Amino acid sequence: MKKETISMDAKLMFLWMAWIFQLHNRNQLEIKVILHLQRRKKRFLIQVTLLLHLMMLPLYWRKIYGLLALKSVRVLPLKG
Repeated sequence: MKKETISMDAKLMFLWMAWIFQLHNRNQLEIKVILHLQRRKKRFLIQVTLLLHLMMLPLYWRKIYGLLALKSVRVLPLKG
């Protein structure tokens, strides 16, 4: 069940990223000449990338620290 949820999140994230880059590519020709819009566009893409990383953090933390928590209460066998 959890694998299905994570894969669905990844699929939605991929669609969202594809949409952002399509938007970026469509507007690229219009913005090419105007320098202050290029800076604004670059800042926007940096913010989008940061937001995506922040959205993926809970999945990463749940995956890594969830297993460690289960090992600490002896639900999972310890390796080594």
